[in-house]
Amino acid sequence: MDPERVAALRAQPGVAPGAVERGLELIYAPPSAEDWRSFLDRALAGLGALLLLAGVFFFFAYNWRDLSRLARLGLLQGLIAVLFLAGRRESLAGRVCLAAASTLIGALLAVYGQAYQTGADSYLLFTTWALLAIPWVAAAGLSPLWLGWTLLGNLSLGLYLGQEQGVSLEEPALTLILAGCNAVFWVVGERARRGWLVAALGTLAVGCLTWASVGQLISGVLPLAALVALPLVVLWYRPRHQLFFLALAAGSVITLLTAAFIKAFEQMADNPAFWLLLAVILLAQLALAASWLRFEARR
Repeated sequence: MDPERVAALRAQPGVAPGAVERGLELIYAPPSAEDWRSFLDRALAGLGALLLLAGVFFFFAYNWRDLSRLARLGLLQGLIAVLFLAGRRESLAGRVCLAAASTLIGALLAVYGQAYQTGADSYLLFTTWALLAIPWVAAAGLSPLWLGWTLLGNLSLGLYLGQEQGVSLEEPALTLILAGCNAVFWVVGERARRGWLVAALGTLAVGCLTWASVGQLISGVLPLAALVALPLVVLWYRPRHQLFFLALAAGSVITLLTAAFIKAFEQMADNPAFWLLLAVILLAQLALAASWLRFEARR
């Protein structure tokens, strides 16, 4: 809960004496020693996995010419098997081992394609990697790994649309499709109550939607998807006092209104007064958004 909302409870009837002060004390309380140990365990385990993966990639890059195809594939498969056996332990280290193994699956596919010159399109590599990694990611159950898998899925879908369907990266249709897929991940993450992962997925979805909508405005097309999706975000998160998502929607609206203004008066772009007026309008939008968010925080 936000400190401003807790402080506003002083004016509400029926609040026990000292309850507000106790709530603020809990909010501003520093992390305990156990919290620091848990954070350091996770941070060091993640750093160790990253260093292990970096060592594997540098090893193959340096010894590529001295290794046969069988040695390259055998070493990677053996390392994945070792990580799988270590990942069977019900601990943080075991989950991190599974995360590292899911990353090495992509390296194994890349080495296989390079060694045998399969000639497959790059989207096939990333799509196969994403599909094969699903059981590993699910078994590890780590939020950062789910976020990485989501980014991998975005990359696979984007490459497929570009290489197979001929959709250009500059076309709003591509980012609209990505926004729809990220919205599905967002809903799933919301149902699973994944904490910060939900915020990251929401940022991806709204970011793709905003980018596509700006492209539509520049092309003279009404961004219907944004006109429908952004009010739904506000209606869903406003009763729950989720200020992050309200700020996300407000930022998207500001971006779209600014893009619409630039498109409407683009013939005046050579006039310095145009940019001065644009700055004033942008500042006014930011002030209104800040006032609205402050009101929602105190409500």
